[in-house]
Amino acid sequence: MPTNTDSSFNWQSMYLAYAIVMFLILLVGFFGNLFTIIVLRQREHRRKSITPLMMNIAIADLLIIVFGYPVIISTNLNGKVMYAGSHYCNWSGFINGMTGLTSIASLTAMSGVVYQIVKRNTPNSNASSRQSIILIAGSWTYGFITVLPPLVGWNRFVPGVAGFSCAPDWTATDDASLVYIVLLVTLGFFVPLTFIVIFHILTYR
Repeated sequence: MPTNTDSSFNWQSMYLAYAIVMFLILLVGFFGNLFTIIVLRQREHRRKSITPLMMNIAIADLLIIVFGYPVIISTNLNGKVMYAGSHYCNWSGFINGMTGLTSIASLTAMSGVVYQIVKRNTPNSNASSRQSIILIAGSWTYGFITVLPPLVGWNRFVPGVAGFSCAPDWTATDDASLVYIVLLVTLGFFVPLTFIVIFHILTYR
């Protein structure tokens, strides 16, 4: 039968392993995305139409690594509980959701840019910087608006099963929350997937 000392040791070991793994993930993720941006800034890539969107995805990854994960890790390692309505939980759910959906929007826009280049003979350069700015601004607006409702009372952010981070309450049964979940899945998954599939079919047909 385990003793209290054994139990304490096991918890300490688990938190130590968690800290080491997350540190390695943050380290690899930070420098990986930083090097990606540096490479994309080189002359041979800088003038490609798709480069700004690729950089946008790398920047979104950097933001979650710098502003999202450290808060989650420090909260867990300090023994603070992630609970619905807490500042830590709200920030975790919001920054994860916003950057993730921004990346999805950027990938969708990239498929449209590729179609434009291949099928409409648009030069593969950044001559249309205005288009790039609109697409990037649109992707961040999309990410922000899509995960804003839980912060203003339409659904809420709750801890996941492991309790390490938070996400929208997928198990809520009230009508308002169900509507939001349907909209989130539709706008965050099915609509982007539909556009990506359509653009790929049109590109390779």
